[in-house]
Amino acid sequence: MGRLAGKVAYVLGAAGRGNMGQVIARRFAEEGATVAVGGRHAEELEWLAGELGGMAVTCDITKMEDIKSSVGAIMDAHGKLDIAVNATAWVCCPVRGNHRDELNLMMDLQFKGPYQWMQVLVGVMSDPLQSSRSPLRRRRFWWVITTLISAPRPA
Repeated sequence: MGRLAGKVAYVLGAAGRGNMGQVIARRFAEEGATVAVGGRHAEELEWLAGELGGMAVTCDITKMEDIKSSVGAIMDAHGKLDIAVNATAWVCCPVRGNHRDELNLMMDLQFKGPYQWMQVLVGVMSDPLQSSRSPLRRRRFWWVITTLISAPRPA
């Protein structure tokens, strides 16, 4: 049994072959966690979930309803959520060529989306009724927040 046996993990941003989200999901599964993988590309997620023995949920982090429904599906299937990782990212254009639409998309993906993600998960993960330890005790949890920024290599 691994260190995460009995834990349920949700890794969002696992729809790109070999990306950081997939690597994290694989490691969690190796450590014994039941893993739900999320992202925007259902076919890739289904493939990965099948390989890991987990579940796939489609979710666009820029859409609050997607976040709520994906977390709800995991809760319906497993009754709890112990670990949540947001590994979403987007490769943008260079700063000099950045247009307002690209800036708005970047803000949606890198700020607004993660903020919405935390709003939903704080409600679920701090709920004493979904705790695997005791229904009467509040759970402790930690946030690890990463923002991935891409930039060209310096000359």
